[in-house]
Parts: sequence; structure tokens; C-alpha cells
Amino acid sequence: MSTHNKSSPKSAGGTCGTSSSPRRSIIFSKNPKKLKYPYSFNSNHKNNQNMKYLLMMAVDEERPLLKTLSGHDYYQSTASAETLVEEYQRQQQEQQKTVHNNNDSWSWLLQRLQEGRHYLLLLVVAVLYGTLNVALRGIYQQPDPPSAAALSAVRGWLAVACFVPLWPSRRRYSHKAVVETSTTSSGSDEDTGGKVDNTTTIDPSPQSLLTTAAELALWNFGAQGLINVGLTYTSAARAAFFTQLSVVLTPLLSAVAAAAAAASHSSSTSRATVTVALSEWWACGLALAGLILLSYNNGNSDDNNDDSDADAGLALNAGDILCLLGALSWSTYLFRLSAVGNVYPEVELQASKTLVLAMLYTTWCAAAYGVTGQAQWLGWHTGHGAVVTWMLLLYSAAGPGMLADVWQQKAQATVSATVANIVLSLEPVFTAMFARLLLGEETTLLEKVGGAFIFTAALVATTRDSS
Repeated sequence: MSTHNKSSPKSAGGTCGTSSSPRRSIIFSKNPKKLKYPYSFNSNHKNNQNMKYLLMMAVDEERPLLKTLSGHDYYQSTASAETLVEEYQRQQQEQQKTVHNNNDSWSWLLQRLQEGRHYLLLLVVAVLYGTLNVALRGIYQQPDPPSAAALSAVRGWLAVACFVPLWPSRRRYSHKAVVETSTTSSGSDEDTGGKVDNTTTIDPSPQSLLTTAAELALWNFGAQGLINVGLTYTSAARAAFFTQLSVVLTPLLSAVAAAAAAASHSSSTSRATVTVALSEWWACGLALAGLILLSYNNGNSDDNNDDSDADAGLALNAGDILCLLGALSWSTYLFRLSAVGNVYPEVELQASKTLVLAMLYTTWCAAAYGVTGQAQWLGWHTGHGAVVTWMLLLYSAAGPGMLADVWQQKAQATVSATVANIVLSLEPVFTAMFARLLLGEETTLLEKVGGAFIFTAALVATTRDSS
């Protein structure tokens, strides 16, 4: 047996030296064959180093008793020591498990807070869209208001101007999207669980960003333009109904995309191919029911004397088809925004989209002037109404325009298009609330019931998506 320093430290189990009964600690035999110690120590492991140090301390303290132990006491002491080692290892494992569970709890909480932040952003976007409708009503109540084409063009260029201060503080095209594609290998790996990490980093080029921005602008412009043209051929109530069908068309697009991806046996990391859960379909139905109640109430107040629409019944006219295509265009915009939301930076993409959209609205305004031969905004510079109109236009460009676009893309980078559309369907509810507060419009019973349906749909969709 090797010689140790006599002034070795005391063990945690008691004092060394002179007890008449054998201590329960690890001892070493002069004959290695008699001691079958089953544990090995890895010098690279911190816990094993601590265990080795404690065992050597015990041996050093119990050295005076080794000469007096009988064989029976020797093996009994060895067995007791092995039991102590097992107990120590069990306690260490329980402690590590407790720490791991605490870390999992914090990770779960942080993940829920992160998802809740995206839902809150969508809710704020719905509020901003609700204030947009009130602002537009205020503009049309002013003397000599602009036409729809002129209003859209001016608002578009004001939104472009709102993006200008954000550009110097950001490095262009610096955003990188991480696409994870993990495949399972045939071999086994203790560290990776048999998975090979094929994580790649995509740096979108300016050409790709501009192409995507132009695509989003076309879908956005198509939604607004088709609905505005459709209103010239059908009633406001029917137009509202077909426009609200986007809450059902969006999950249909997601389901079709998922089926196409499954048929081609291709895996995609974008949320565009995420399947739609049954609870989300129920949420879409609730939202559609609430929107129908809202449009039915507006239809009774605005179109009681429209005999042609009453006689048409369920027959589709040209205006209905245009409004339906507008709803499909808006659903496609939401669908594509969820697919590319985490690929491109919010400010750069939305600024480029707004620029293209302003150019399209300007073309529309010029075409309207060429057809009618009349000025699109006679009172743009005269009277108190012009000041109020410009203030409302500036707000609509900065709030429901720039901020809403950026926050919507940021939220839809992690939220599916179906859930986003359900949350954004709260827009008419907030419109009714702000119209009552700012314009003095009363809320009817049908509007309250429809709003309750939409709120319930949003809760169902967001709860299922976060779980």
C-alpha cells in the first residue's frame, strides 16, 4: 500500500483515528485479486474527480484500522463502501435531473412568451387596420375629398416617405435566413442521436428581395383593386361577404400546398406547407360566422332599396366574382408572407413592396384620370378640410401603413397564415369600437355577437397554434 501524508484532512463522515469499530469506507487490499471494485474513474469528468478525492481521503483516514480488520470485516466494509458510492451517484443524478427540469420550465416559459409576442403584434396590426377604416371615413367626410385612386396613390407615397428614415440605420440586405434540414444517418452517434446537421445560411440577394417585394405588392394591389372594381357591379353587403371568405380561402391554400408537397415527396421548412389542424378549421368557421353577422347588419342599413341584388339571390354576378378574386388575392398575400417572412428583413422587404405598390396606385390614378377626364382631388390644398385630410393621410401611411406592414411580417415569420388571418379578422370589431368612440356610431346587437364569434375564433386558433 502506498505511503500517505499523516496530516491528511478529515473526511465528511467523521473523525479519523481511534474508533474500535470498523468504519464503512473504501479500503484497498494488498492483494488486488481480493478487492473487486467495480468502478473506474475518468480524469476528464469533474464529478469523478471529486469522488476520487473523497475516496482517497477516506482511505487515508482509515489506514490505521486496516491492519486490524478481519477478512469478514474487510469484505463487509467494501460492500458498504460500494453502496455509499451508488447512493452518491444516485443523488448526483437526481440533482442533475432537477436542474434539467428547471431549465426545461424556463425554456417553455420563454417559448410561450416569444409566441405570445407574435400574437400581440398581430393583434396590434388588427387594431391599426381598424383605425384605418375610421381614418378613411373621416377623409371622405371632408369637403372635396380625393377619389379612391388618388387617396391610394397619395397614401402609398407617404408610406414610402415613412420608410426613408429607417434605411440609414440598417445595413442593406444584411439579414440572413437559417434553413435547417436535418437528415437521419444510417449509423449511430452518441452526441447527435444519429442526425446529421445540414444547416445552411441563405443570404438573399437584392434581385431576389425586389422580386419577392413585387410579388407581394401585386397580390396586395389585386386585393384592393379587384374589390374596388367589384363594388361598382354589386352591393356593399355582397362585396363584404365575398371579401370575408378569405378567412376560409387561406387554410384551403395551406392545405393544397401541404398536399402538393406530400405528393412530390419534398420537405420544406417554410410555414407555407404546414398542414391545417382541425381546431383551426373550427376557428375559421367561427370567424366566418362572425363576419357574416357583421356584413348582414351593414347590408340591412345600406342596401335596403337594392332590388336587383334581392332578386339575384344566390346567383353570382360580375361584381361578386371580382370580390371573390380579391379575397383570394388577399389570402395569397398572407400565404406568401408567412412563407417568406423569416427569409427577408422586415424593413427592406416592406419598403420595397410599398414602393412598388405606390407605383401601381399611381398608374391606377392616372388611368382613372384618363378615363374620366376629371381631377382626382380638387380640394387637396384649400380650406380647413385639406389640413385634416393630410393629417389623416399621414397617420394612415405611418400607422396602418408602415408599422402594420413591418409588424405583420415579423409576426407571420412564426405564425401560420391561417392563424394570422383569423387574428386579423378582428379588424371590423376594432373598427366598430373606434367608430363609436370617435364618430359616435352605435354598435348593434348583431355587431356585438359577430365580434364575440371572431374573438372566440382568435382564441381557439392562437391556443392551438401555441400548443
